[in-house]
Amino acid sequence: MTTPAAPGAARPPLPLLLVLLLAAAFAARLGFCLLFPQSSPGGGIEAQCHPESGVCGTLAVTRCLVAGNRMTGIAVHGADAMVASTVVRDTRSQESDGASGRGIDAECLPAACGALNVTSSLVSGNHDTGIYVSGMEATVMDSTVRDTLPEEGSESAGRGINAQCHSDG
Repeated sequence: MTTPAAPGAARPPLPLLLVLLLAAAFAARLGFCLLFPQSSPGGGIEAQCHPESGVCGTLAVTRCLVAGNRMTGIAVHGADAMVASTVVRDTRSQESDGASGRGIDAECLPAACGALNVTSSLVSGNHDTGIYVSGMEATVMDSTVRDTLPEEGSESAGRGINAQCHSDG
């Protein structure tokens, strides 16, 4: 018989369940997952269009914890992404120059531009920007973005949500 852990005692990590559905145009679904960096630079989840063919797909992240990564928690470049009932927290800036540290980073590519939907999620304690959107159509509903810190290198920004037109240069 095991004794229950005392309040505040360390608990073993929950299992990671990762389901990837791949096709000609990728479709990736992550649900009920914990994602922590295994090493430095330690970016979290990244989805982008194929650089040569330009084929894009979709990313769905549901009921996940993405924590303690470097540079970005969730990065989406050109693809469509849905983040629901997810916590993205404590993303640190890059070790090399102290730049970035965004919770969610969604940007168009020169040949492709998707859409970002964030619902019922918490984006907290990240650096630079909680949710950064460049050129993409984005919807943020029933979500909280809080406690965004400046970049570690420049001490600039510290924005909750930043939405801007796309710039190629």
